[in-house]
Amino acid sequence: MTDSKETLLKALANVNAVASGSYDGARILGVHLEGPYLDSKYKGAQPPEAIVPPSVEEFRQYQNASGNRIRIITLAPEHDEGFALTHYCVSQGIVVSMGHSDAT
Repeated sequence: MTDSKETLLKALANVNAVASGSYDGARILGVHLEGPYLDSKYKGAQPPEAIVPPSVEEFRQYQNASGNRIRIITLAPEHDEGFALTHYCVSQGIVVSMGHSDAT
């Protein structure tokens, strides 16, 4: 989902809490973070006010909140300056998926 940083951090912390606990039911295998690093032109149903430029530091905060459970991220690569976040994610074994993009 694409939302405010505060909302994303809370949601990821909730995933971490559930995945770390004992419960009956399906096991959480990981998180697919779709945004908030998207292109506004192709945002789809994502809120435009929540779309921000890619940031390795911000992503690290999300990954920390999730308990290192982010496994896939969808982003618009044309906004990832020097592909910094893409390179970081790949180095961490996280799948980077192009989406909501206006890349040529």
